[in-house]
Amino acid sequence: YEKKIDMVTRDTYSTFNDYLQKVLEWKKDPAIFIKELVEQSSQDQLHETIKEKLKK
Repeated sequence: YEKKIDMVTRDTYSTFNDYLQKVLEWKKDPAIFIKELVEQSSQDQLHETIKEKLKK
C-alpha cells in the first residue's frame, strides 16, 4: 500500500478514491488486509508483534 503524493500534479479526488477503494476491499475481505500487513517490512517492535500474532 503505497502513498501517492505528488505536490505538482496531485488529484485529491483520485487519491482519496484510491484509498477508499482499498479500504472497502479490505472490509469486503479482511484476509487481504491481513495478508498485506504481514507481507510489509516491520516498522517497529509493535508492528512486528502484531504481524507475529496474525501469522498464528
